[in-house]
Amino acid sequence: MPKVTIVLTSLNHGRWLREAIESALRQTFDDFEMFIWDDASEDDSWAIIESYEKADARIKAFRNPERRRGIYAYNNAIKIAQGEYIAIHSSDDVWEADKLQKQVDFLDRNPEYGAVFAWPLIIDDDSRPIAVGNDLERSFAQPNRPRQQWLRRFLQAGNALCHPSVLIRKQCYADCGPYNPAFCQLGDFDMWVRLCLRHEIYVLPELLVRFRWHGDGSNTSAPNPATNNRHDFESLLALENFDRLDDLDEVLAIIPEGTKYLGEGDSDPTYVLGRALADICPFGFRRFYAQKLLFKLLADPERAARIKALHGFGPTELREIIGAGVVFAHPASTAAEAAGAPKQPATTPGENATMNSPQNFGYYSDDPLSDGIAAFNAGDYAHTIEYLAQAMQRAPEDPLPPAYLAFTAVQQDLLAEAQDFFARCMQLAPQRADLKAAFGESLLKAGHARLAADYLLEAVDAQPDLLVAYPALARSLYLSERAPEAISLLQGAAGIPSAAQETIQSVLLEILAESGDLTEFTHYCQKYSKGLSDDLLAVKCLMRFEQTGETLLQTLANVQARIEREGELARLARESVEATRLAKPRADNEKKIVFMVREHANLERLQQLHTVMLGLPPERFITSLILGGRAWLNHDALQACGLIADEVLVIADENSEQTARNIGAMAPDILIDMNAYDPTDWLEAFLAAAAPRKLLWGETPLPPIAQGVATLAGERLGLAEMFPTVTLPQMGEYLALPELAFTNDEARAADEAAFAFACLTPANRIGRDGWRLFANVLRACPGSVLTLNLKDLGAAARSFIAARFEAAQIDPARLRFVQAHTMEELCRLWVAIDAGLAAPVDGGGLALPTCLWMGKPYVALASTLPWSRRPAALLETAGAANRVAADEAAYVEQARTLAANGKVAPDPALRENLRAAGLNDEAAFVRGFTAAIDGVLQSELAAA
Repeated sequence: MPKVTIVLTSLNHGRWLREAIESALRQTFDDFEMFIWDDASEDDSWAIIESYEKADARIKAFRNPERRRGIYAYNNAIKIAQGEYIAIHSSDDVWEADKLQKQVDFLDRNPEYGAVFAWPLIIDDDSRPIAVGNDLERSFAQPNRPRQQWLRRFLQAGNALCHPSVLIRKQCYADCGPYNPAFCQLGDFDMWVRLCLRHEIYVLPELLVRFRWHGDGSNTSAPNPATNNRHDFESLLALENFDRLDDLDEVLAIIPEGTKYLGEGDSDPTYVLGRALADICPFGFRRFYAQKLLFKLLADPERAARIKALHGFGPTELREIIGAGVVFAHPASTAAEAAGAPKQPATTPGENATMNSPQNFGYYSDDPLSDGIAAFNAGDYAHTIEYLAQAMQRAPEDPLPPAYLAFTAVQQDLLAEAQDFFARCMQLAPQRADLKAAFGESLLKAGHARLAADYLLEAVDAQPDLLVAYPALARSLYLSERAPEAISLLQGAAGIPSAAQETIQSVLLEILAESGDLTEFTHYCQKYSKGLSDDLLAVKCLMRFEQTGETLLQTLANVQARIEREGELARLARESVEATRLAKPRADNEKKIVFMVREHANLERLQQLHTVMLGLPPERFITSLILGGRAWLNHDALQACGLIADEVLVIADENSEQTARNIGAMAPDILIDMNAYDPTDWLEAFLAAAAPRKLLWGETPLPPIAQGVATLAGERLGLAEMFPTVTLPQMGEYLALPELAFTNDEARAADEAAFAFACLTPANRIGRDGWRLFANVLRACPGSVLTLNLKDLGAAARSFIAARFEAAQIDPARLRFVQAHTMEELCRLWVAIDAGLAAPVDGGGLALPTCLWMGKPYVALASTLPWSRRPAALLETAGAANRVAADEAAYVEQARTLAANGKVAPDPALRENLRAAGLNDEAAFVRGFTAAIDGVLQSELAAA
């Protein structure tokens, strides 16, 4: 029987259906059956489904004679599913190739979990990612938590789990019951509440599903009056699953605030739940649910008597609770009435004080406004409302109480109420642009970027010198797909001295980076450099696009001068030498290699490190690993390296001085920095640490900036005559390149008549000169198209790149955008491409070797810059040195000749030449690395 049953529901999604089905069939985990259930589609969906059923025995197709909605399909498919695990899929969504494998592995390893989810990447109708950080994507990007904390999250904020990302044990449906067919919109949320009442769940923090958000608002949960009403109504019904909670310990695990409602002896779980829930949910249908729980208790005479005896709670107390919150906002209500403001003067603080009064929370001051603000800052929204209502009663002309009530409503995701409160605030103080800016920022933090932009723009228009609002305004504009406005705003403000200047400059750099404007990013990084970290970041950027290298070399000189000027290295090194005396002794023939690596290290470089650590002779070498940062705990590649290292040192919060001492205490014979020129104090520690020999083994070779440091690089790059270099054989790389066919039927079916160029080097590594060069290629090759790899960039970068081509009179319609990360993804993309284009300066990452591996030519520029020699070296290694162009004119002519010759079959010789050079030979790579290290050790011995 199959391990997994995939249930894919279909309704009028013929445009995207093939992509959805193919993403399931291309899974690296293939032990599955697949049910495709069509809900009486009126387009060509059923014909597409039938064609796949005939072609693949794993697929079984079903069709409803009339519209019955998705839950009907889910429940019927689950009944007949043979799989141990059920995967839910949708006809307009797309799975990443390793989605099932990662989730099956997780459930196999963790039997205590009932289901595993993943983060989704939100895409539009054309399969393009919607702007980075969009509201929906952020709501799904949840951290992991125990099931009781998930239940609390459901109570306070609603659903946060992506249905088409789930892999769930079939047994869970037996335990929790089927999907409730009465739900039109939140059937999955209802299921997750029931699931977490019984089982633990886990969310893989990876983008494994591409969730399509349609521009026409046709998603089931797209915001409009009808879906908003259904959302609130069905959310209330889903919360009724909590009615069954009858274990007091479970209630307190979900809402610990309930401890203040415990009786002296026994306590009623439902009463405690209702009282605590009313406190943490002061608005809307959630508060209504809490009140309903308490009402049902009192409606049962026997239970009401018990509650009165245990807790002293009856109809009078319930009446006060119902009158104190905002559940139904009547249109005629004033802001004070909606907030539950008392009609009579407030009681004197201290009268009838209860155990849940603000005195017990440490912010009681006999000033209701101060208390309300303090409660808001403490996240105690029940007391926020109580005291701000009193403040409105005492000082109805003060705009701060309704402003903070607006902020509170935003925190509860009650936008209509928030805007009502803020309108009251503006009636009282229309000139307070600072309050308008604060309201906009609260909306931005809650994920409502477009609405935030409206308020922030009004605030800045009214008070242009309100510079503190500029960062939030720029971020809200950027998230609203108005990146050029955001950048222009910050560029104008970044040079104005103010308390917000540093933040403005930081946000400008962030947005430029996310927009893919590498050239401008580097310019402002240098312009506003605050020290070594910014200079090093500029170096890493300049090596990707500056064609002369002049600015880069000057910046490197500045870095060296800065380090020497600070004068700490000599002292640190002396202290580090002292620390080596405390190191554990070892045999004379054993040599220790210490590798320094950060959590954001290049994945392929980590694979090479793992290969080296496995292959070095254990009787001769001790391998030690220094891990920087905290994210390595969730980093599979780093953990794999850590498992095979002889010793591991984790550096989290230490400064460069402490890190240098720690490294010295390990007594390395050779110290290797895997993150050469990392923009942190990591480099300072590397340079200061005591080690006989230090090597930089970064993604791109750069000149060392201190004595006693050499660069580790492939001999084909020819760097030995330029600066101190320890050479590795051939390219000095090992890549586990997949044995894929050069072509396939799918690629032929998608083949365009136009000649297809591609530069699959990530777009954030290409400067404006690169886009200009590619535009010249398209101009010289009419009718050709160009595919570009956005990788982690989104809509803003797509718009920026398209604008560069449009400015060069090239129709952006000739551009194709993809998002590829892995070696296999790149190889599969090259199948449908005719020729590759190397960026004019960057080393090309995985894009160039995968292009040649798939038998496709690419064109590169010759370069004398050490960090730009890799493209030409790869071509020479593959036996295609004739593709190395002497200058840009020759580069364009090379591309024109390729296009003029038309489409040709892939050249297997390119792959064979790379294979012969050992690019995918693990053993040869380890032998070469070992020989290079032996050479270093022998030279040190001779020098001694």
